[in-house]
Amino acid sequence: SGSGKSTVSMILASYIARASRLSEEQGLERKRLKVCVIDFDTRDGQLGFLNGKLSPTVFSIIGDSEVVGNQIPQSAIKKGIYSSPSIEADFIFAPRRTRHAKEIKPMFYVSMIHELRAMYDYIILDTSVNYLDVLLEEVAYPMADKIILVTDMGISSIMGMARWINETTSPKEKGGSGIDQGKIGITVNKVMDGVGMEIDKIQKSAMGVQIVAMLPSA
Repeated sequence: SGSGKSTVSMILASYIARASRLSEEQGLERKRLKVCVIDFDTRDGQLGFLNGKLSPTVFSIIGDSEVVGNQIPQSAIKKGIYSSPSIEADFIFAPRRTRHAKEIKPMFYVSMIHELRAMYDYIILDTSVNYLDVLLEEVAYPMADKIILVTDMGISSIMGMARWINETTSPKEKGGSGIDQGKIGITVNKVMDGVGMEIDKIQKSAMGVQIVAMLPSA
């Protein structure tokens, strides 16, 4: 918590969307890439706050009369989407009240993501830091093409990173999540000279998982 994963999700979405727009304007791409960020942290979602918006949320989709069970038409999904002109990407925010989180079943998100894949080129899931979150094991891990672990340089954060890598890459028969190391990339956020753990020790703690980005604190 506090590593900046929601901010990194927004930065990544904006980077893809803006780079694609510039490529289209320069004639390098025929079609601009569409990006959607979903707030999977249903208990402490920050994307609405960071965008300065309280609505719509995923409940705008759930409450739509066209949604029957896990059958979610695109017309219903569009009612829960916030389009950010500054980020140049779309968002689906988490519920504003944490007690509503239990009402959203994992299969709803699975069905929604299947529909979103027909609407967007990139879908970014901003997940919870809670290892036991059912949305991680049942939705995010199995459906994601890539996983970005966001950490800062603090010793406790790096120790937590190492523990997460060990748990998630261990085989399922040994109690892990069975995720291929090649599916994971590490982003070190809030980088400052002389603060926190040294980079060689962070690399050692990564246990072979690639560090894909280091973002300065400034």
